[in-house]
Amino acid sequence: MWSTSSRPTSATTPRAPATSPRSRTCSAAASSTPTATTGGRSASWPARGSTPRPSARSCSTPSAPKSRTACCRSCRRRRRAESAVVDLQDVLERFAFDNVCKVAFDVDPGRLSSRGGSGEGDAFACSYEAATAIVVGRFKTPRLLWSLRRLLGLGRERALKRELAVLKDFAAKVVNEKRRDHAIGTGGGRDLLSMVMAEGDFSDEFLRDLVLNYVLAGRDTTSSAMSWFFWLVSSRPEVGRRIVGETESVRARHGSSAGSMFTLEELREMSYLHAALSEAMRLYPPVALETRDCAEGDVLPDGTEVGKGVIVMHSPYAMGRMESIWGEDCGEFRPERWLDPDGVFQPRSPYEYPVFHGGPRMCLGKDMAYIQMKAVVASVMERFVGMWSRRGGRGRGSRSRSSAWCSG
Repeated sequence: MWSTSSRPTSATTPRAPATSPRSRTCSAAASSTPTATTGGRSASWPARGSTPRPSARSCSTPSAPKSRTACCRSCRRRRRAESAVVDLQDVLERFAFDNVCKVAFDVDPGRLSSRGGSGEGDAFACSYEAATAIVVGRFKTPRLLWSLRRLLGLGRERALKRELAVLKDFAAKVVNEKRRDHAIGTGGGRDLLSMVMAEGDFSDEFLRDLVLNYVLAGRDTTSSAMSWFFWLVSSRPEVGRRIVGETESVRARHGSSAGSMFTLEELREMSYLHAALSEAMRLYPPVALETRDCAEGDVLPDGTEVGKGVIVMHSPYAMGRMESIWGEDCGEFRPERWLDPDGVFQPRSPYEYPVFHGGPRMCLGKDMAYIQMKAVVASVMERFVGMWSRRGGRGRGSRSRSSAWCSG
C-alpha cells in the first residue's frame, strides 16, 4: 500500500472484520468459566473500579516499541521477498497477536519474527486461527447439525476440540509460570495478568480463561481497524499526505528524528491521525454487530420491556452510516468531520459512536488501542510514503480481500 517509489501502489479490500457473535461463540467454546469471557457476574471477580485497565502507559513498556519496530521490519522484509507486494493485513494481525500477548501476560509468540515464532507460540497462534475459523463456520451450519457433530466428535467439531486443547494447555502454562514467579518473589509485572493476580486469589481455571479472553479481545480488533484504515486511505491520498505532514510537524516541535520511536506526548498531539482512525472505525467498526444477553428483566429508555434471557443486538456498522447522526455524507471517508475549526479533535457521544461501547461497559482498552494504532500507522507511513491506488475489488465470493502493499 505504501511505496518508496513514484510508481502507483495498490490495495485490495481487507477481510471482513471480527463480529461479536464470532468472538462470543469462540469464547464460549474455549471457556470453562463463562464469566471470565462473557462479562457475566462472578462472585470472585473484583469490582470494576479495581479491575486492571489497559492504559496508554502500557504502550510505553519496553516490549511495545520492539513490537512496532518489528512490524516495520516485517513490512520491509516481505517487500523484498515478495516482489514488492506485501499482505499488510497479515503483518498487522501478526503484530496485534504479538502485542496483546506481551501486554496481557508478558509472552512474546514471535509471529513477526523472520524465522517465525517460538514452537509453542506458533502452535498457540495457529490453533487460535483454526479454532476461530471453525467457530465462525457454525454460523453457516444448522445448529442441530453442528451440535450433533460436537456430541459425536465428528469432522470440524472433533478438530475444534483438538485446537482448544492446545489453547488451554498454553494458557495453563502461562498461569503456572506466573504463579511460580509470584511464589519466588519475581512476580508483580506490569502485564495485565500479573495485575489481576495481585488483586486476589483466583482459580487456575479462571485465570486460564482470562488469558484466552485477552487474546480474543485484543488481536482481531486493532488489526481489523488498521487494515480498513489503510484501505480507506488508498482512496484518499490527500489524507495520507496530511497525516505525514502532521507527523513531521510533531517531530519538529519535539526535536525528535524521523524513524525514532514516538513518545506518548507526540502521539497524543496527532489530532488528525486520531480523527482519521475514528472515521475509519465509524465506517468499518472492528465489531460490526454487538449482542447482549439480558441478565435480569429491564426497561429500555424508550419504554421497551426486555425480559430476562432476551438477546439484544445493535449494529455499530449501521449506526456509523445513518444520515440522522452523520449527515448526508455519512458514506464518505472524511476525517475532517471529527475536527473543530482549529483542528482539535472533537469526540462524539458513545451513544452515537458505539465502537467502544458506553457507560459501565465502556471498553477498558480504548486509550491503549488508540495509542497503539497511532504508533503503528505513524511509523509505517513515515517510513513508506508514496502513491496510492486500488487493485481488485469486492468480487462476489472472493476470499482474496486482504490489503496489499506494493512499492515498485
